[in-house]
Amino acid sequence: MKLIISVLLLFLTLQSFAQNDDLRKMIRFQNKYKSYQLEDLKEANYDSVVILSIKNMNIKRVPKEVYKLKNLQYLDLSGNCLRRIPNRIKKLERLKILFVSQNKLKRISCGVTKLDSLFMFCANKNRIRSISSNIDLLDQLGTFELSNNNIRRLPSSLSNLENLTKLSLKSNRLNKLKIDFSRLSNLVYLDVSKNRLSTLPKNIGNAYSLEVCEAWGNQLTQLPESFGELLSLSKLLLHENKFELFPVTVTKLNRLREVTFFHNNISYIPNEIGAMEYLNTLNLSKNKISTIPDALTQLNYLDFLDLSENKLKYFPKVLLRLSDLKSLDLKENKISKIPSDIDQMKSLRILNLSETNIDKLPATLFEMLNLQYLYLDKDNFPTKVQEEIKKKKGEVYIYFK
Repeated sequence: MKLIISVLLLFLTLQSFAQNDDLRKMIRFQNKYKSYQLEDLKEANYDSVVILSIKNMNIKRVPKEVYKLKNLQYLDLSGNCLRRIPNRIKKLERLKILFVSQNKLKRISCGVTKLDSLFMFCANKNRIRSISSNIDLLDQLGTFELSNNNIRRLPSSLSNLENLTKLSLKSNRLNKLKIDFSRLSNLVYLDVSKNRLSTLPKNIGNAYSLEVCEAWGNQLTQLPESFGELLSLSKLLLHENKFELFPVTVTKLNRLREVTFFHNNISYIPNEIGAMEYLNTLNLSKNKISTIPDALTQLNYLDFLDLSENKLKYFPKVLLRLSDLKSLDLKENKISKIPSDIDQMKSLRILNLSETNIDKLPATLFEMLNLQYLYLDKDNFPTKVQEEIKKKKGEVYIYFK
């Protein structure tokens, strides 16, 4: 079983890599060339070394042998104790991939900005406070990862990286996102989660290639109108912000498949949501929603709906018409009754009704052929009733919480 799971995880990882051109290039490198370790250099012909990994060795300085590797294209220095990257790294003129994550770097050296063949640079989990204003010298850069650092400001030159496809700035200290998205027309993935942003740039709609936008864990209350122009967007994560209204501009993005707005202050779902025809996953938990619009029935591809921890007093009848819905979470609402025609939800596999006021179950619930998991509040059902329910369960796994 462990082997099957490992193979599956590897397959899923490679599938996600394949969505990014730079990651595809990285995989080709790993398949084409031998990977050397630091101890291998003693016996190696330096000219033959293309890939070098010096990971998790607690080194404090880049070994001097590294600068002699004229053909080096892939260098991994992750998981060490490096406080700086010497300017001498510019000697590695053919370097294309550089990993320096999980070190103690405070800045990106000028030497790095002179690696004009570099297309992937990952420096997550450091102590970086600033990005060099010369960063635009890396005009081949496609993947730029700087998550979990201490960055407060972005240089305007960052907007000149026209080949950038992935930009990750998660978990920094950004108050403003000073990026001219009109120059980043190739950007596919943007992660600015867990910062201090109260707004996004007005011209973010110019990033028309954007497919994934993660901006959760900020202080956002609204989105710029141009956001509705991101017509390639398929994944949008805006949970843990300060939204009081569901942004109508999002409903213009009819290619969206996954949207998260949980842990906001939203009390109303607009009818325009029905235009998001390919939506597969919608998470609106931990809000203040009390009613569900009929327009939700237009979401024919919706598989996963989370409305837990809201203000619902009744089981929303409109949900019965979502015949293709597979997972429904209504946990921690004030619902007291399940409609007898719940069996209309023919595809439902998971139903969470824990921490509600429901104390009776309709017989039709046990006639739902695809239902596999049912969660109920144990405080609402005496022990004897729980045992009786479990006897009726058939193929349904029932959990009393």
